[in-house]
This record gives sequence, structure tokens and C-alpha cells, in this order.
Amino acid sequence: MKTIRDALLYLSLGLSAALLLDRAAPTAVGAPNDAPLSVRELSILGPDGKVVLRLGASADGGVIEVLAASGSPALTFAGSPRGGRIAVLAPDGSRCSYLGCDDKSGAGTLLLGKGDRPGIEAGLGSDGGYVRASNARGLSAAFVGAAEGGGGVVEAHDEDGTILAQLAAGKGGGHVDVRGRRGETLAVLTAPEEGKGGLLRILRANGDPVVELGATELGGQVAVLGGGARATRALALLQAIEMGGQLVVNRTDGPPGAFVAAFKDGGQLALLNREGSRIVEAAGDARGGELTLRTRDGKDAVKATVAAKGGQVQTMDANGKAITLLGK
Repeated sequence: MKTIRDALLYLSLGLSAALLLDRAAPTAVGAPNDAPLSVRELSILGPDGKVVLRLGASADGGVIEVLAASGSPALTFAGSPRGGRIAVLAPDGSRCSYLGCDDKSGAGTLLLGKGDRPGIEAGLGSDGGYVRASNARGLSAAFVGAAEGGGGVVEAHDEDGTILAQLAAGKGGGHVDVRGRRGETLAVLTAPEEGKGGLLRILRANGDPVVELGATELGGQVAVLGGGARATRALALLQAIEMGGQLVVNRTDGPPGAFVAAFKDGGQLALLNREGSRIVEAAGDARGGELTLRTRDGKDAVKATVAAKGGQVQTMDANGKAITLLGK
């Protein structure tokens, strides 16, 4: 295949020969010696007499065509209403590569392919530059380019061209989106705009978030959501607090139902009723353990503690007055 440098060499030789022929030819009466040579088509022959370079025109503009030894076009330079274009052709006439201006937008376009199947496409879209890789079926397999707003985006597609994964730049930072076969988003890793930390969200196929892993000012957090109308409330929340870790179990509405937490000198377990009263509470510290049972309105009813001399159980009436005391 002739290279561009060979084509330009043949072109310069052809033009030199044309000028020599023009000077050697008889000059018409009254015509100046430097009158230009005008032809519809100029062909350059190789050593074997075959055409290797052809200069001509088309309906769109001028055309330079470099031919292989077999006589098939190998390289073309052409003009069009949108600008110039260069095409490298395979022996069967199909385009191996193309560099030119897009007919619709007038922006630069680079194509690499085999036969009728595109392989790589690079160009300028409405948001900026992009590169697209196609699979053997001619469908999009990967995409790298500028997203809406000026950020970057990387996409991975399945064999049918459906986007299964997307990496993009957002307002708060990076964004990773994992999708199912129908294009539904199943997992999202992102940096929220408030900038507190990363957030991983797991979703159902219908779009309801069910699990969230994130960062807070005090540390990490894992939330389990109910989905549907309950998707806005964490039914279980595991998080870091100032003194350690905390697990909160929530109802679908109202106050929490239970929580377990760690503190400086021990831990605490509490069970709450719908009014938010801690009706069962267990705690432990350096002195020992304590269990408290309370009435519906939150008043102590039974308290079992561990003191320095041993265990102790105390019961109270409805007014909180001690009734019995067991132990020391």
C-alpha cells in the first residue's frame, strides 16, 4: 500500500511532468507562456504503465486517489461541503480508517474499522470529545468522553450495547453506576455534594434503595432500608459514635424499637415501646451490670444491679416507691 509520503512524491512528479509538457507544447497565438494547464483529470503511471495516482473531481470537490498495484484505490484525499477527508481503503474497497469532518456537525471524526464493521470511533459530540469502541456486531462496547456539564465519563456495555457500568465525574466527586441487563441501576458509588464522604447504595431492580454504606463525621455507617414507601427510613442502622459503635433497630414509623451501644466504660442495650419509653434497659460498666424494667410511661418497676458486695434486686410501685429489696 502506498504511503502518504509516496502519494505526495508521485503528485509532485506528476505536476512537474505536466509543467514540462505544458512548456514543450506549442503555444497558441497570443497566449502567454505561463498560461495554466487545465484538465478534468490527471493520471500518473507507474513503471509498468498502470495508473498509480489520479487527480480529479467529484460533485463535492477535488479528489486525489492513490491506487495499489492491483489497480484498486488504497488512499483518497477529497473535499466536501463540510471540509476535507482522508480515507484508507482495504483491497476490497472497504474503509480501514477515515479522518474527516462530520457531514452533520462539521466536527472532526476519526474511524477505524474492518469491512463494514466499525471498530474505533473518535470525534466531537455536543458535550466534547469522545472515543467509542464497537464489538464484532458493530454495537457499542465501551465509551470514553465528556459528559454533560464538562466532566468525564467511562462506560462499559454488554454484547447488545446496553450500558452495564458507568464511571463519571459529578458535582460532589466521582460516580460509579452498575446496572442490570435491562439498564436498571443496581448499585451506585458516589461522593455526595456535601462532601462528608463516600456513599455506596444498593438498589432493587425497581429503583428502591435497600442498603447504604457511607461515611459520617464520626466514622462509617451501614443502613438497611425497607424499600418502597419505607425506603426513606433505615430499619437497621450500624454506625460509629463518639464512644464506639451503635446498632439501632427502627420501626417503619415512630421512635426506634431497640438499640445497642458501646460507651467509655461499657455497653448498653435498650428496648423501647411505641411511645419511645425505654421499658427494658441493660447496661454494664467497670462496677458491674444493671438491668432495669420500666412501666409503659417509663417509670422504674424492677431494677437488678451488681454492687461491690453482690447482687441486688429492687421492685417499685406505680409511684416509684421501693416495695421489696433482695440482696445487699
